[in-house]
Amino acid sequence: MVSDRVLGAMRTDIGSRHSDFEYLITFIRNSLVQLAGVNTNTHTAIPMAGSGTLAIESTLSTALSGKKGTVLVLENGMYGQKIANICKRYGNNVETVRVHTEALEQRLQQSDDVIGVVSVHYETTSGILNPVFEIGKIIKQKKKDCIFIVDAISSFGGIPYDATNIDYAVSSACKCLQGVPGVSFVIANISEIEKQIGMNQILTLDLAGQYQELERTRQFRFTPPTHVLLALKEALLELEDEGGVEKRMKRFKENASILNHGMQKLGFKHSTDKDQKTHIVTSFQYPENPRFVYGDFMDRLDRRGLQLCAERTNTKGHFRVGTIGNLYPEDMKLLVDGIEDVCAEMDIKLPLS
Repeated sequence: MVSDRVLGAMRTDIGSRHSDFEYLITFIRNSLVQLAGVNTNTHTAIPMAGSGTLAIESTLSTALSGKKGTVLVLENGMYGQKIANICKRYGNNVETVRVHTEALEQRLQQSDDVIGVVSVHYETTSGILNPVFEIGKIIKQKKKDCIFIVDAISSFGGIPYDATNIDYAVSSACKCLQGVPGVSFVIANISEIEKQIGMNQILTLDLAGQYQELERTRQFRFTPPTHVLLALKEALLELEDEGGVEKRMKRFKENASILNHGMQKLGFKHSTDKDQKTHIVTSFQYPENPRFVYGDFMDRLDRRGLQLCAERTNTKGHFRVGTIGNLYPEDMKLLVDGIEDVCAEMDIKLPLS
């Protein structure tokens, strides 16, 4: 969900070579670095036109270019699997391991072949929030020259960040920042990105090339999504007006609390363990009732103006509910009431047994 304020920002036209656009880009880049808990002396923000997956591929193809060795992909869900697939397509030697800090520490001590570690921060398909800040410390203590890349697409702006030990943190405007789709960005360690200038042979995915052009001209290399960038600036101002990430996280947590309490009263069971629940996305098991068909369930909610995530969890028979975006506690109450009404329509007795 996006606010009318953010949508309204796109009603303004701006030239991509105008000085106003250069100011816009500078504001966005500086704001993103600040949100990452680092400063512009050590890190830089590199906006890209496209989805979060585009920025992930741009980062992997740039950061790993010219390096020989093993890439460890810490995986516990669909998005970790996607990262491993991208790395393999570029000819990297990929080792996929489950996320476990002690196991990672032991693996880094075993040999010097690991050139990079990649982890998803919040794996929405399994509902697991991975300890990327702790992982970053371990990597830099055990193998300082090993680069660490984090998929922060579903967490950035909804969780306080400290990218000190992260070389590349990749995210998108349209998740916790509450912007609109079409712009992604990378918070990069300056010393690392500058080593990779001229290394990526794919023109459109060259993250270091984008960084170089932004530094030189304060402009994109190719036509930028000007209206989407205006919306991102407004979303960053909106976040500031809300009181910053801590205050936004508090609202997201309240949303999740109301959702979890309401669904529990209806008898729905969580898909993840209690200690793995987060305030971003919650996954629930399907009712054990032959009348429950998820597509029908979604359609009935949709007719009430209530939309749920499509089936994309790691395990069939589960559905996800997001509690981020321009959503408030009263919206979650409406959703729980809507689910109760739809279950009654489908002749599913509540609370579920």
